[in-house]
Amino acid sequence: MFKTKKRTLPTTITIDPIHHTYYSSQEEVLTQRYDIRAEENQETYSFLSPNSFITEVISVSKNIPEEDLFDIIETKIYDILALDMTTKYNIQYIEVDTQDNEDRLFNVFVLHPDELNSLFEKSVEKFEYIDMIIPSALLFKGLYSKGLIETSNVHCFIYIQKDDAVLTLYNNQNFIYTKSLKFTINQLHERFCELLGEQIDVTSFYSLLEHEGLSTNNSQYQKYLIQLFGELFLYIKNDLLPHATRENEIEKIDTLYFGTELGPILGLSDFSRTYLGINSKKFDFDYGFKSKQHSIDQLHQLLQLYSNEAEHKKYICNFSNYNRPPAFIKRESGRLILLIAASIIFAISYPFYFIAQSYTEDIKRNLLSSDYSSIHQQRVEREALLIGTQKKYNDLIALKDEEKNKFVVKQKTLSEVYQIKSNYPMKAKLIAELSKDLNHYKVKIVELDYNEKSKKIFTLKIQAKKHTNITRLIQYFTKEKNNSFKFTMDDITYDKTDDIYKSELKVALR
Repeated sequence: MFKTKKRTLPTTITIDPIHHTYYSSQEEVLTQRYDIRAEENQETYSFLSPNSFITEVISVSKNIPEEDLFDIIETKIYDILALDMTTKYNIQYIEVDTQDNEDRLFNVFVLHPDELNSLFEKSVEKFEYIDMIIPSALLFKGLYSKGLIETSNVHCFIYIQKDDAVLTLYNNQNFIYTKSLKFTINQLHERFCELLGEQIDVTSFYSLLEHEGLSTNNSQYQKYLIQLFGELFLYIKNDLLPHATRENEIEKIDTLYFGTELGPILGLSDFSRTYLGINSKKFDFDYGFKSKQHSIDQLHQLLQLYSNEAEHKKYICNFSNYNRPPAFIKRESGRLILLIAASIIFAISYPFYFIAQSYTEDIKRNLLSSDYSSIHQQRVEREALLIGTQKKYNDLIALKDEEKNKFVVKQKTLSEVYQIKSNYPMKAKLIAELSKDLNHYKVKIVELDYNEKSKKIFTLKIQAKKHTNITRLIQYFTKEKNNSFKFTMDDITYDKTDDIYKSELKVALR
């Protein structure tokens, strides 16, 4: 009997580039791996902490085609952040839901190429490729699509690891803000030892947080832990949350989820609720994975959750430059091997081809000889027919030349019509060109009129929040577009009722 080879299911590997920890999942079982190495039948996922990249929200006109979108975003982000033009930054973005009818909003993430290489240097030594590297803040989207958080209010996620900490805000299940915290577990340990006045082992500090937390029986430890987390919440309350809520026009935060790499800290949710005045819960969810370990880093579980999500339910924002090797036939070495193999096959088959061709020609010659007599008789009859047909052909040629001359005349007429049509400036194109410049200088069109009785003239009634927006627009038009248009403006009026400046701009085509 033949043995059937058991099919190997695909494995998902998650990578923590800061702590260099690795987890694999197969059939929803998570296992921490130490002897990790690259394998063919696996997918690799990792994340970026907010301290690795810059975030910025920018707007882009809805008139921009999709194929030009990245170039526009890249140009704007280099200008807004004053980035070094000689450096090729890794730029990714996600679109923000907005009610704006004119512009699209994007959360843009900017990463310096050196940052990516230094962060993933050790991980790349173990793997030939990393399929996905995503900002950690975007992983929380899976909590909603998985149904682990059902409400659509404003949620704040605080997650602290040994060497990293992040605060992230979501509004109506959509990412809006993220920021690194200066309170990692190791930094908390250093501050705790400073308050205590003596050095305690970091492993003992981990155990204190994991098993006792703020409910510890050691009154001195409890006192300093409360002071320690009080400093953390004071920083969040006074520095981070006011800026984040003001920038994103949020009235209040409905729920705060606080978690650590070590697991939930006893008593911290109640302390957070009292200190911040925000409904606080443990950042501890049942993702549906099985494991023999007591506690698994939440970011590894979020990455595993992300890898299983459908494309339309998750954010696509991939910073990975470590792509899988191309298919064999797309590699230079593969093409060379295939070329050598094809040459050998051709060299072997070449003599046999001519032998077969010789036999085929002999058979064809014998068949043609037997058919010659009947074909010769047909030839004589058809030559006689051809003489009569030749006369008809000459007549048709003369007729064709006559019709061709008529066609040339019509073609010339149509060409002239087309030249007039194609060279006529289209109103829609000109309006789009003017609208792009108006949007750039934050000037709105209230009314538009077009007249071409004597000259082709657009009359635009415009308005802006600032007087300088209109004057800078006119300076730009007269300087950059004076060769194509003639611009006329009488005056700029101020409407006290609407607190806005208005004017009438006439644009004549030259």
